[in-house]
Amino acid sequence: MKIKHEHEEVSSIEKKEFQKKIDEKDAKIKELLDRLDQQEKNPRVKNITNHYNIQNIYKVMTPERVEDFFKKHYNFNTLMGGIPEFARFICDGFIREKGNYICTDRSRHKFIMKDKDGNAIEDTNCQSLVSLTAPGMKHVKDVYENGLFSSQEEYTEEDIHSSYQPISELDKDPSSLKKELSKIVPNKMSCAQDVVWTDAFEMLRESYTKNSEKIKQDDSEPVLQMIGEYSLGSLQVFKEGYKQRKEKANGNPVEIKGPKRLMENPLLKEQYEAFILG
Repeated sequence: MKIKHEHEEVSSIEKKEFQKKIDEKDAKIKELLDRLDQQEKNPRVKNITNHYNIQNIYKVMTPERVEDFFKKHYNFNTLMGGIPEFARFICDGFIREKGNYICTDRSRHKFIMKDKDGNAIEDTNCQSLVSLTAPGMKHVKDVYENGLFSSQEEYTEEDIHSSYQPISELDKDPSSLKKELSKIVPNKMSCAQDVVWTDAFEMLRESYTKNSEKIKQDDSEPVLQMIGEYSLGSLQVFKEGYKQRKEKANGNPVEIKGPKRLMENPLLKEQYEAFILG
């Protein structure tokens, strides 16, 4: 009888220990479920905002500030630096040391910011950031066209064209910009695509398409259709540029710009200016 009693005591202790473990697991499961429910009510991205103390980028990248910054600092060298230089330009001007746009995952190119209402969001494909650059895009177009008209010795028209093209497509394909930004944006958050910035990039593409067709025209034209080594077809882009600048000049004198080799030869310059003014 004694042996049976001891066995019953051991069995009772084991049951209590087993029940204790079950209760502990139940408590742990409840804790995890409560935590999951809390995350669903308060998305993780909001916790990221508090952790990083993110500022609102809309207070820095106002349309007026963006337009002014592009006019003062975006130049031909910036353009020829392509997407990497464009990324650096945006980061240095509006993001670096301001805590308003943060890369949370450099390998997967993830960024967070605050929207206009101050809510933390992930900026998928950098669309919100790209949209904020819209007020400066007209100046980018002007730099591009002036570069074509001045015919820089160091770069061909095709070089200028190639640097400009991916910038004009940023609203459609920001993948290259995302990659470059992920390297330089501080790692310490989608606004709807509106008409304003869509129109800005459509303007860039229109200019690119127009000049692309002219640059690709056949150069094998009769001698009478040439000025020096340039076909009239390839020079048409300069003529269009002169007309556009003249329309904006309100009656003020407008400088005739063109390839350096034409402008430095008196005879060819006279023929070229007659073409531009004709």
